[in-house]
Amino acid sequence: MVKKKSFGITIKKWLDEEFPKTILTSDDQFEFSIEIENAVVKGLNIVISQPKEKNVVGIVCQLRLPKDVTNIVKEFTDEQKVKLTQSLHRELLKMIQDHTVDKNLDFVLITERVYFDNLNRQKLMDGITKIRNVMLYLISLIRDKFGGFDTPPPSTPDNSMYG
Repeated sequence: MVKKKSFGITIKKWLDEEFPKTILTSDDQFEFSIEIENAVVKGLNIVISQPKEKNVVGIVCQLRLPKDVTNIVKEFTDEQKVKLTQSLHRELLKMIQDHTVDKNLDFVLITERVYFDNLNRQKLMDGITKIRNVMLYLISLIRDKFGGFDTPPPSTPDNSMYG
């Protein structure tokens, strides 16, 4: 179990041992915020952060869909957009995954929460692995629906899961 005062430092050390590049960022809304660069694929980062005065650590990854996909979706009728977002929701719910799908499909935000009382290195790494696997599955779903794309555009989550 991690002591609350050294929380961010301990998590940064764990991440540094597992990932080639992690960045500690500052934000007034968070006790700490650490970004893992290229955590899923090149250009797709995962952010681990703790909101101030909360006993939860959020693991967040945001996929911004490529322009060619968003351009196709712009041509959809409202009904087609609803059907597509509902199908993505269903797939993500099957994986029991917290998520937000933008109504225009500009982005999909995947989140995982680990509560402070249960936080240890293994739970954190399990959460990161789950986010990574869900994102890879999501990329394959989008690739199957709209055709291939090499690398998603760079994407840094905005941590909006905390409201």
